[in-house]
Amino acid sequence: MHGTGEKIADPEGMKELYDRAQTDDKILKLYEGLYYELVNEPEQKEVINDMLEWMSERILN
Repeated sequence: MHGTGEKIADPEGMKELYDRAQTDDKILKLYEGLYYELVNEPEQKEVINDMLEWMSERILN
């Protein structure tokens, strides 16, 4: 999860980490225009729901 509006931690670094991760169980979620603290953005409900969905898929299956 990364905001594309982030200026301190470049989203390209997250894309590179995703590409290099040696697992098939990975998802890269980019939030257009959001910044560093995703859960403190106005779109926090969407971010938290995405987190809960990701966790539920792994915990409940």
